[in-house]
Amino acid sequence: MVLGVIRTILVAAAGTCGLYTLGGTGINVAQGAYPLCVQSPLEGAELHRFQCLRDPDATLKNMSRSEIVQLWHSLPPPRIKQMEGAYDGHVLHKGPLHPVSRFISHRLFGQGRGVWLGKEIRDNGSAGPNKVSWELGQEIHAGGSNGNNVFVESDGIQTFLGTTTRFRDFKVERCPSKLDKQPCVALDYNIGGKHSRSSCVWRGMRDELRMLQPGYYIGCGSMKVFGGMPNFTLFTLKKRTNKF
Repeated sequence: MVLGVIRTILVAAAGTCGLYTLGGTGINVAQGAYPLCVQSPLEGAELHRFQCLRDPDATLKNMSRSEIVQLWHSLPPPRIKQMEGAYDGHVLHKGPLHPVSRFISHRLFGQGRGVWLGKEIRDNGSAGPNKVSWELGQEIHAGGSNGNNVFVESDGIQTFLGTTTRFRDFKVERCPSKLDKQPCVALDYNIGGKHSRSSCVWRGMRDELRMLQPGYYIGCGSMKVFGGMPNFTLFTLKKRTNKF
């Protein structure tokens, strides 16, 4: 009797989660597609107002997901050279799936090594192949620029324990966006191809960045396993004055 009740509850919970994810994905895609396909990019004084904000975090917090996507659609790509440095990352609380995105970023992405803090980006120029150190001692070669994500140990609530880990490498390239075909800076996690020690889930990740202000970027992050770029998550990268 008890096992039957538990089984029924689990089935109902699984069904509810499935419906939430399916419905949330549809809304997420629609909220992203509308400003990209229907609305015109911001221009002139309207765009300049955002590029001169004293507190972009506070402004973005009060904007809807569609408004932020329209802003991202209007922004220029940064030059990779000016991006070199360490960045605090923040998953924006926008769209129905942001709790899922935050759970993935802070609980699964670091593979038990801590919560996500941000990224480090290095510009290695074009002086031939660059050796990139990958997890478990494997070495691969990737030309141009590259970087990694940074995680910190946590007690599972709010307290950071201070030990940081660099993990989840990516290559950096300036290329057309998969969302609107306009130039962006993309972070590609498939740097090891089939030889990477990272699972196919993480190799299918892609971030697309555009510059709101020097040192402040708005990003659209995606995973192939969840539908790729159309089902993206919004996040920001804010340049640190010191290293992690």
